[in-house]
Amino acid sequence: MTQSEGLKILIVGSSILEHALAKKLQKSPRVKKIFVAPGNAGISEVAECLDIQESAYPQLIKFAKQEKIDLTFVGPYRLIADGIADHFHNEGMKVFCPRAKDAEIGSSRVVAKELMRHYSIPTPAFHIFDYLDGALTYCEHARFPLIIKIDGTALGGTAVCNSMEDVHEHLDKAMKEKIFGESGERVIIENFVTGQAVSSTLLIDRNTLIPFPSCQIIRELIDNKRVPVRLGAFTPTSCLNQRVLHQIERQILVPLVHAISSQAKDYKHFLTVDIVVTDKGPMVLDFKIQWNDLMAQILLSRFEGDFLEMILAVVEGKTENLDFAWSKELISGIVLIKDPGKIGGIEIPDPKTLDIPDNVELFFGKSKRLAGKIMSTGDRILGITATGKDMEENQKSIEMVLAQLNLEDVFYKNLPTSEEARTGKVKAR
Repeated sequence: MTQSEGLKILIVGSSILEHALAKKLQKSPRVKKIFVAPGNAGISEVAECLDIQESAYPQLIKFAKQEKIDLTFVGPYRLIADGIADHFHNEGMKVFCPRAKDAEIGSSRVVAKELMRHYSIPTPAFHIFDYLDGALTYCEHARFPLIIKIDGTALGGTAVCNSMEDVHEHLDKAMKEKIFGESGERVIIENFVTGQAVSSTLLIDRNTLIPFPSCQIIRELIDNKRVPVRLGAFTPTSCLNQRVLHQIERQILVPLVHAISSQAKDYKHFLTVDIVVTDKGPMVLDFKIQWNDLMAQILLSRFEGDFLEMILAVVEGKTENLDFAWSKELISGIVLIKDPGKIGGIEIPDPKTLDIPDNVELFFGKSKRLAGKIMSTGDRILGITATGKDMEENQKSIEMVLAQLNLEDVFYKNLPTSEEARTGKVKAR
């Protein structure tokens, strides 16, 4: 296909990530049309949403062939882990997504932890268990708090445990009741460490790693629950000085290149590295094979240039001449999350009826337009991103939008102050 013909793009997914991706790709002069399966209420304003479920691989491939789709993007991690890329590759179709085997580096925490141990990538001390009694016995003699993670990356699969009562509750769900299915058959019990949480996105073309700007993540527990449900983030970060950046490159990124070259040599996709900057240096908490909603909405807002051109360079193995830039402005974001006690969807005002500041963008989570109303259908309602000179300006802009939305039964995270962000002492507020 020549550049003048324009490309047809298919995006698989229906949440904040896919909305942010559709909005960014729409700005590329090389894009002819964007389809999203199944999409959401916000995506329908910038792309054509399809009545095809994201896990319906035969229908997705049939549509892609009929429409002569040039490139498919896959958002949901469970589809990546399940091997959706293998289905597309087997039909000779281009997809920006790693094959199932290569994706294990981020879809299996056990694989990731063993890789970190083998390549001496710093990570909190951990033990792996595949039977309940052994895990319980270990916890009885361990120092609390402990982090318990299931092998897979299912929502709710990670818990901060402060007592044996907490341990029993989480392990029983994972290993006895099997609420996470096969993902919970093995668990990782990890030492609790404190520090500033940072997420670094890497764009990987086999053994070439292209680092994106890091984002500082803000998580807050609600009512002492063990699963964080208030989420915020901002970039650029201030807790990563030159010394820490050098440590991350030397201790994490360099051995990670060797690990991928050896164990995931055909990996072409994003890899998110969740890091905690401790007093002893940076430690890796997790690898993730997908962007999360926060990272997508913030980094895509900060990216300057044609995002599609960069992805095509990775897909086609032509990353040596990549040239792109990032805005130097402060970009902050939050995610509005439904109260776990709320039954049913939440009605969201149509953004067209709101007076949204120019420095603010909205990204919809799972949602549908029903009888003239926009109703949420998932736990993550909206992502809100603000761009400004400091945290206070961004917080004020976000509050203007929140006041107009006037949503009930949602949780969200206030941004840290500029001083907290500058010193790295980000507090739960």
